Amino acid sequence: MRNFAAELKAPKATHEEYLKNPDNYRIGETGGYFLKSVEQRHKPSLEILLNAPRTPIKSVLKFCGSHFLRRKRISTGIGPAGTGKSNLTEAIVSSHLNSHCDTLKIEVVPDPERPLLLIDPERTQDEILEGCDRIARRINADNNPELVTAERFNGVYIHGFLQYPNPEEKLFELERLIELYKPYIVLIDGAASFVLDVNDTRECVLTVNKLLAIADNEDLSFFCTVHPNPGQQNDFKPRGVFGSELIRQSESVLLLKRAPDDRDTRILTTSFMHGKNRSGADNLETYFRWNDEHKMFLSCEYNPTVKPAKAEEQNKAFNDILNGKRLTYKDLGQELLSRNFCKSIATANRWIGDNLERGILFQEDGLYCLTPF
Repeated sequence: MRNFAAELKAPKATHEEYLKNPDNYRIGETGGYFLKSVEQRHKPSLEILLNAPRTPIKSVLKFCGSHFLRRKRISTGIGPAGTGKSNLTEAIVSSHLNSHCDTLKIEVVPDPERPLLLIDPERTQDEILEGCDRIARRINADNNPELVTAERFNGVYIHGFLQYPNPEEKLFELERLIELYKPYIVLIDGAASFVLDVNDTRECVLTVNKLLAIADNEDLSFFCTVHPNPGQQNDFKPRGVFGSELIRQSESVLLLKRAPDDRDTRILTTSFMHGKNRSGADNLETYFRWNDEHKMFLSCEYNPTVKPAKAEEQNKAFNDILNGKRLTYKDLGQELLSRNFCKSIATANRWIGDNLERGILFQEDGLYCLTPF
């Protein structure tokens, strides 16, 4: 059966064009002349039948042991600059290579017949190579030489896109590499680089829909990382219209953030305003910390020394007051009082001292500001 809706939308030829090359055209069911190739480009619509066989959910990614991403879908990780969001994609690559190493509780379910593709549009080649060194240490490549062949990881392709300034060039190269390698999962570390303007609704919606179409047509999954809006560390909403559309279309969304009472500890969680996991548990959380000996983040135990709600309240107060500003100790205390964050100067002074110790505040030359992350 022909798809009449597609036929109505398809470009029609004139009667004169048809007469010149009748073999190249067909007469449509709805009238008009159509290039025969048009019919091939428009797939018949899929009729959904209640008794049709169901395809079981096949996890491509798991987080904290729970299903997190299936084939043909997108998952998103949000991370403020400086929190180490590239470590998420590196952990996924490590899990693909060696499921027994510390993968920060992100587990990939590899396809033995297809590779993994990592796209990095933001880092230089040297920075990407540093990331490869961390992956090698994480998978213990020295004791597992079979994981590396011909100067690269087995079943893994890593490409930097910094040399492509135009998003159209990036998208073209992405499609070319997918056609070449036929991966089962594509990691994009910095997905906002695929649009010129993160607030251009048409561009952003089309780009996200393009990724979804690629995932569906090529039977693969995407895991994308994005930054939150600058200075918006209260709800961690991802950047612009692009971020909103990406998380709306994502099967699952997680957040990487610093612990409120220990800036060296990271929290990876689905428990935040925009977090979700459509087909699994959505209250998942894990912790990791930078290890100087191994030069990478490793999983750790974490017990908050202050109540999370109180820490978030203080973080919001200092973000609201010091967003791009530097204030003296006295002026900062007065701001906390005048905005009703604190009821006494003693409480304001304690907040400043506690957050300076926790690394949320930074003091230089007698002026206080937010610690640059």
